[in-house]
Amino acid sequence: TPSNSSAASDVYKRQILTKADYYPLFTGKSIINGSLKTSSDVDVIAYKASSTKTVTIGKTSPGGTFKVDVYNSSGSLQSSNPTSFSAKSGSTYYLRISGTKAGNYKVTIQ
Repeated sequence: TPSNSSAASDVYKRQILTKADYYPLFTGKSIINGSLKTSSDVDVIAYKASSTKTVTIGKTSPGGTFKVDVYNSSGSLQSSNPTSFSAKSGSTYYLRISGTKAGNYKVTIQ
């Protein structure tokens, strides 16, 4: 039986993910080019680290303004607006990317 805190975490995680335009799961080295077309767009990228990797996030077009939140697999916020972070082997992360202005971004996992 799930505990109350586990259930609350699952509900919160579903809220994070259901507002996303897409929800891919990446597991290896990747370069992900994304785009927020309006200020209300939200993208969520899931990453399961098969080994420790560095994840970098940046914008690729002028004018775009992004907010990036990194969550762990239980839905707890790990970091807000990082330009990079270390993804630990065996862990799953959710990058929630939202914008106040439309534009393009790039997530690199290496």
